Amino acid sequence: MSTQQNATLNGNKVRIVAFIVAITAIVYLITGNIIPVIILVIDFAIRAFGFRQYSPFRFIAGKINNALFNGGGKPIYAPPKTFAARIGLLFSVAILVLHLTGWLLPAGILAGVLISFALLESIGNICVACYIYSYMHKTGVLKS
Repeated sequence: MSTQQNATLNGNKVRIVAFIVAITAIVYLITGNIIPVIILVIDFAIRAFGFRQYSPFRFIAGKINNALFNGGGKPIYAPPKTFAARIGLLFSVAILVLHLTGWLLPAGILAGVLISFALLESIGNICVACYIYSYMHKTGVLKS
């Protein structure tokens, strides 16, 4: 996993994955169906624990990136994105637990926050969790 942690990622694929996350969470908000949240939990878990090559969202993003950009994309540093996936996992697990315990409004609010962060990444190339990662590194909370 350490090799993968020090790797770079294709920036286009990362932004496409974020858009897929946003769409999946929007489907949850519109339908109230728990299946999209379960899919989010699974995909975030795969990416958060260093197995991104098995991520269905990453696979789909790769196909879209190949079709739209011939597979190109600016390389970006992977560890902040892994940290972001862990934050996404926390959000999606919280949404799942809140939904299953009947706390639908708080689940919807968290889904809205997740959608906002995913759209910031996909449309604006702004990774909120990456800023948190950087701050935590600078203050010594996170160690390499």
